[in-house]
Amino acid sequence: MGVCSTDMDESRLKKILDASPDMYMIIDGDGILIDFKPSRTFEPALPPTEFLGKPMEEVLPGELAEATLTKVRDVLETGREGLLEYTLPADGVLHHYEARFTLFDDDHVLAIIRDVIDQKSSMQVAQTLMNASEDISLLLDRQGYI
Repeated sequence: MGVCSTDMDESRLKKILDASPDMYMIIDGDGILIDFKPSRTFEPALPPTEFLGKPMEEVLPGELAEATLTKVRDVLETGREGLLEYTLPADGVLHHYEARFTLFDDDHVLAIIRDVIDQKSSMQVAQTLMNASEDISLLLDRQGYI
């Protein structure tokens, strides 16, 4: 049996992050992008060096930048996690994203962004089937909620 360590060396942590399908951003309270790690399946249009150190307004479209900054400030003020769902075009396809915001330290928020296009597509198929049926149908999530 291996030894459990509370300290993880940087190379092991990098391997874990590289294996993740998620994007990671560290954002400060002013909305400045401090660090960024793209996902395995999505590369940004510009290299991260082009937008690191820049405000969200220069990195994301207007309303999304505003919503992101609101979430970042809320997490910093309350310490509670936040969730933001949004849609953006990528590679000529409309992608659905889920961004989870959590406190990284006293001055920074970690945003974990996942492309949820597959989940959204499944929901749209289920909705179409339910709308086509004359029977009463309910769609439940894993927790049993309608």
